[in-house]
Amino acid sequence: DLYHAQMQEYYLPLQHVMMALTVMGMISSVHSLWTRWDVLKRKEFSPAHLAFCFPTLSHTNAIQAYRSAINAFSTIPSTSPFHRVLYVYWIFCLVAGTVVNVIFTYKALV
Repeated sequence: DLYHAQMQEYYLPLQHVMMALTVMGMISSVHSLWTRWDVLKRKEFSPAHLAFCFPTLSHTNAIQAYRSAINAFSTIPSTSPFHRVLYVYWIFCLVAGTVVNVIFTYKALV
């Protein structure tokens, strides 16, 4: 139908661009943490450290939205390696981000 065709023509390419931007943002966030790690580990833990959890969880939400767009409008079969890799990447970010968030929150409370 017309709606589905328009979503494939306009919305899906935009989602690919947005996913590329969120990956670049995540790489930037990890690089920032990596380069500041020596300074951060010497400082007393503060709630400001929790700010490093936000990009990971935000990126995980972006992956979930991208997966939804791919599942709804893409012609790529759901059994393709692309879908599997994207799913594993989403689960990894979800679990890693949640674990880091729980650890940082615990440290902020104790």
